[in-house]
Amino acid sequence: MGKNLIQQARGKGSPTYRAHSFRWKYTIGYRKYDEVEKTGFIKGRVVDIIDGPG
Repeated sequence: MGKNLIQQARGKGSPTYRAHSFRWKYTIGYRKYDEVEKTGFIKGRVVDIIDGPG
């Protein structure tokens, strides 16, 4: 008997192939791509840098 394919192991959802989302600090995402960003630019300020796992 052979071994499972890598796709089969990932699809099973074992802890090796699962994201550790329960340890994340924040939900990360992009802002909406609107007219302000299309025609001009966006200015911002970095308040704090957090070392988050993941």
